[in-house]
Amino acid sequence: MLAEALLEEAEEISFAYDDVFQAEEIKPSNLVSDITKYKRALGWRQEAREKFNEGDYELALKPINKAILEDPSDVLSWKMKGIILFKLGPTRYVETSEVIAEICTLDQSEKGWGFKLAGVILKHVGNLPEALEAFDVAIGENNSDEEAWRFRGAIQLRRGDFASAIEAFEQAYVHKTKELLWLWRMTGLAQLQLPDPDRAAWAFLEALKIDRRDTVALVGLSIAQYGQKLPGHSLRTLDSISEQDSSRIEIRSIRELVIKSLIEQEENAIKNELYGNNKATETVPDKVSAVSDLEAPPHPGPIIKEELFDRFSLSVTHTAAKLGVSRAYLSKMLGGILPLTENLAKGIAPLFQEHAKEGGKVYTPGQLLVLQHRRDSFLEDQRILEIK
Repeated sequence: MLAEALLEEAEEISFAYDDVFQAEEIKPSNLVSDITKYKRALGWRQEAREKFNEGDYELALKPINKAILEDPSDVLSWKMKGIILFKLGPTRYVETSEVIAEICTLDQSEKGWGFKLAGVILKHVGNLPEALEAFDVAIGENNSDEEAWRFRGAIQLRRGDFASAIEAFEQAYVHKTKELLWLWRMTGLAQLQLPDPDRAAWAFLEALKIDRRDTVALVGLSIAQYGQKLPGHSLRTLDSISEQDSSRIEIRSIRELVIKSLIEQEENAIKNELYGNNKATETVPDKVSAVSDLEAPPHPGPIIKEELFDRFSLSVTHTAAKLGVSRAYLSKMLGGILPLTENLAKGIAPLFQEHAKEGGKVYTPGQLLVLQHRRDSFLEDQRILEIK
């Protein structure tokens, strides 16, 4: 679900039209059958180009229609009209399709361009099967069209054909796409869905080489690192996301998973050091587990070896300083049982600030997470009942 949420942001397909609306060179008079009509059409196209670049697509439509009246066989005028209608939105998609058909009739060499635009329109209206067919036609007309390969991969990713999507993205890379950030993002998301967290992490790292602050790549990398069983790396990646973006629901969700994983790792490591693999674990009270119980232990728990106590003491001092709370307060919060690493301290800092006390009782970090999870589950159950 997290990867799906990122896909909504990353997959935006934008049809390249710069070559259509760039300033055109004037043809020599000996190549034009009617120089007067040609110059009038040229003037109308220039006016349409100016209105289009100003973002006034409706006004751009009027001069381009006049250019077509001057010379109905001019493919450039028809291509400009097709893009203008496309930019005017879904209400003009039928007209856009008619223009595409006219372009393909006038010049068969433009068939690939026309079907590529048709594929984008079909994708926008949710007709993914026909959009895929349109991009296949475009690729058949020009196998080196990196844009058509990228669009084809995006459709296959949306349809759940992740392996084929990756192959299409590889073709776009081979044919030297300029949209490398988009390509690495989408490749990473496809690898996440396979799932192949190692290759996903590599793809997102390539994206971050282009834009180290790209939110989609950062969140995707943190998910991949979580899948690699590297929660510490995942949390550090999340910490590098801007404060504004860090409040997004998918980012909060992965942070919650990572923190839970870190807590489990810490508790397991301490239990192994305290009790090893002998039978002593059977005599340990249930309240040793900070994650499984909501009641805070009334005492520091089982007797800790001297060297572990020293390590625990240093950990509490370091963590208290990092969180900006007193050592005594943090010791009470920890219930005398859970040493924290630097990563874990950073991850649970918001919990200390917002949920230090619940109902007059003091809880350990693990207990706070469980309490929060149970409350969230209860609220979700209530919401479902209300819907029913």
